[in-house]
Amino acid sequence: NLRSTYKQQFTDQLKYYTKTAVDFAAKHDDIAGFYAISTLDPEIAESEIISYADQIKDKFLDNGYVTQFKEETNKLKRLAIGQPAPEFESFTPNNKTVKLSDFKGKYVLIDFWASWCMPCRQENPNIVRLYNQYKSKGFDVFGVSLDDNAGPWMRAITDDQLTWTNVSDLKAWSSPLVVSYRITGIPTSYVLDPKGLIVGKNMRGKELE
Repeated sequence: NLRSTYKQQFTDQLKYYTKTAVDFAAKHDDIAGFYAISTLDPEIAESEIISYADQIKDKFLDNGYVTQFKEETNKLKRLAIGQPAPEFESFTPNNKTVKLSDFKGKYVLIDFWASWCMPCRQENPNIVRLYNQYKSKGFDVFGVSLDDNAGPWMRAITDDQLTWTNVSDLKAWSSPLVVSYRITGIPTSYVLDPKGLIVGKNMRGKELE
């Protein structure tokens, strides 16, 4: 509850900072404006960053920092709100292959977690509650573990009562999903609409509800 409260306050401050940086960049069509935008948090200012990168696509071509910013923004675009989530497949504890596209037609939470991740385990009861509350209304959860050992992973599924589809390639941070979904820490999550388009990211607690 404390985390949720403070996160909202923090988010409000970052939104104010984002607006200030965007206003500054609009008034400074130069490298100073770029540096203001480059300080923004992609989780808060995704659309603003992408919009600015489009504006300067043909500018500052001799600046290495700008080039890197454009490259990173292109990666960000692939996982932006409104984009189709990248397809992938993985394996259940019974070694059954499951694809993300199997969930088309439902709202689905892709939950990247692991048995050793305490914040993940602490959030699991909330996800269980929401799953049980909304599964009859077209909501599903697709749990993707970054474990590298099947034993702890399967015990965590049982202990936390994760009755939805759970998969893992048991490659932990060597999994190709770490790169394709830009996972720098867990829990990481994406909410998809019935068409498979990304409509939310890293929503937890009351925000997810």
